[in-house]
Amino acid sequence: MIIRFNNSYLQKLFENKPLTGKPQYAHDVIQKFKKTILKLQYADNIRELRKFKGLNFEALKGNL
Repeated sequence: MIIRFNNSYLQKLFENKPLTGKPQYAHDVIQKFKKTILKLQYADNIRELRKFKGLNFEALKGNL
């Protein structure tokens, strides 16, 4: 899957680019974030995402 970031800070964080100032998140939160993005990146289809209960992936209801 293609991953696009709306937040440049999170994109730099994921790509291990240097950041200025104090980190906004704890180290363990950053590691979990990176693991989650990698799961999304390497999933071939939506069915693979459903097996990860921690992602809370569910179908939208209504006219969305």
